Amino acid sequence: MAATPAVADDGREERPTLRLVQAQFMAMVPLRFFRWKLPIEQVQPPTPSQARTLLHHVSLPNCWGVRTSVLDGEDKGKAVFELEDQQELLQMTVHHPLIMRYPTSLSYRQAFLKHIIQQCEDAGQEVCDELYEVYTSLLVSTLEPTSPCCYKTYTLPCGKTVVLREATQIISHGTTGLRTWEAGLCLAEWAVEHSALFEQKTVLELGSGMGLTGLVISSCCSPAHYIYSDCHPNVLANLWENLVLNCKLREEGGGSVNGSKMSVMCLDWASVTQEELQSLAPDVIIASDVVFDNELVEYFVSLLLKAMHPPPGGRSGPVAYVASTIRNQDTYDFYVRKLEEAGICSEDLSLGSTAVFFYDRQQTMKIHKLWISDEIR
Repeated sequence: MAATPAVADDGREERPTLRLVQAQFMAMVPLRFFRWKLPIEQVQPPTPSQARTLLHHVSLPNCWGVRTSVLDGEDKGKAVFELEDQQELLQMTVHHPLIMRYPTSLSYRQAFLKHIIQQCEDAGQEVCDELYEVYTSLLVSTLEPTSPCCYKTYTLPCGKTVVLREATQIISHGTTGLRTWEAGLCLAEWAVEHSALFEQKTVLELGSGMGLTGLVISSCCSPAHYIYSDCHPNVLANLWENLVLNCKLREEGGGSVNGSKMSVMCLDWASVTQEELQSLAPDVIIASDVVFDNELVEYFVSLLLKAMHPPPGGRSGPVAYVASTIRNQDTYDFYVRKLEEAGICSEDLSLGSTAVFFYDRQQTMKIHKLWISDEIR
């Protein structure tokens, strides 16, 4: 939800390759998935004003026209940069003002620079002294205590950025909710392409985690009211910090604060009542990456049944959009069966056609539209 910070116009146009690398570095894309170049025939050249924008993402459809298939290809290129580009790359990544203030993890910065140096040396390309110096200083920093958290910066199609404080470990404080997962990124991409479904609506998100999907929808889709929910105390505390952080950055960037109302609530799936859910009056319910455990699936389907039941007064019940990464087919089949038993109708939706975020797209993902069947109504 943060606005892109202002940057001085020095008259230079940044190369698309450098901005591609910058966007991935800021979002801490694993180096094994890193894309160091784009096929030139697949890229529409940006205008000068777009090229000077600090954090324009390579996948902005009005700037790049990058299709998902381009990012799925095998040729990821190599991290070989000329001397002038090496210095500029340092300023756009490790020394970027946002990174200096909200840094990616120390180990990630070390691995990133080590990879660039190694690739340049292997190709016989001279490496600038500053690159060596910065890398050495980061190695010395290893002697300092390692933070359990880091920051990831995501660039949105609407030109804004989202900065999230996340855990560096997959499981932290007994929960996986302190990190952003692929299904959340997938759902956020899809929501941007279907923004009319959320415009001026009350949106209830189940299992909001660190808030990425909600911040994207609030920034790009203009909901009237966005309700974030989770039940783990550490997740809720970090979620709240991320919302405050992005509101603060938005104000510093000089843009007006988004008009959407935002709320954060503790929502226990096992104990929440139908009356409590209906009092929120959601028009749309969303969730991502919640289908990975049979017991959790049962709670989730029961919750959906309560939340989507038409409220008194003749108003129709909300629809739900759920994104899932299918890691275990048996668990997913159990989820589908429970939906059918509950009388919840399901429709497979096409995934977003334009890549907004970088993540492993080889995984099997699905987005379902859910609603209550006529028999239940």
